[in-house]
Amino acid sequence: MYSKITQLRVCGARRPDRDVNNDPGVFGMVELVHVGGYLRMQVCEHGNQLPDSVLLPALWEAKCGGWVGAGMAWQGYQQHQLPEQKGNSVYLQEWRVEIIGERPPADEIKSAFGTYNQQAG
Repeated sequence: MYSKITQLRVCGARRPDRDVNNDPGVFGMVELVHVGGYLRMQVCEHGNQLPDSVLLPALWEAKCGGWVGAGMAWQGYQQHQLPEQKGNSVYLQEWRVEIIGERPPADEIKSAFGTYNQQAG
């Protein structure tokens, strides 16, 4: 589902409401899959599931905590690379996921044929 995702925590600490409310969020396709016995939620660009299209670090052991206003509250763990290849750290993370639709609005869809269509038109 095409959604707006807002992260509610930074390094495991809850962000102030003012910061969360002013955050423009990330827009992308939300995907929830089962990987090795764990639920993983990730956000990718529409039509692209390559690793470089992932917009946020994956949310592991994702659990829906209910509705928050117009969105769903999801909790899980995010893994972050530490500086200078010194390993990873794992933090509690919460996402507010506001579903926009099955696909992005037509004016936001990137077309692989965009250049061709512009030249033909």
